[in-house]
Amino acid sequence: METIRREGLTVLRDPPGANLDLVITHGLNGTPSRTFCHERTGFFWPTELANSLPTTRIMVFGYVADISGGSTNVAGVYQHAESLLLHLKNNRARSCMGKRPIVLIGHSLGGVVIKQVLI
Repeated sequence: METIRREGLTVLRDPPGANLDLVITHGLNGTPSRTFCHERTGFFWPTELANSLPTTRIMVFGYVADISGGSTNVAGVYQHAESLLLHLKNNRARSCMGKRPIVLIGHSLGGVVIKQVLI
């Protein structure tokens, strides 16, 4: 499996001629690699989507959402949403990408972050 950033946007698949961007966001106490990966088998379903969605650019977005383990992160939903927007803006700078539709999928707190992005 490719290296997935703990924070920020990781592009898992970027096919030539992609016509859709898909961004998957984890929830509370999660990470982009751990949340969507089976603990024993290592099956990571976001990369498997490429088989069903061959013309889709697939990405995961990570942010520190730890509430246990002594985390010192003070960022809230608003700051995480701003970070996602900034990463999308920087990642979609080419004119052809700027017009491509985006589908956002969020698990738990990731859905709340996405709602703030849409606001």
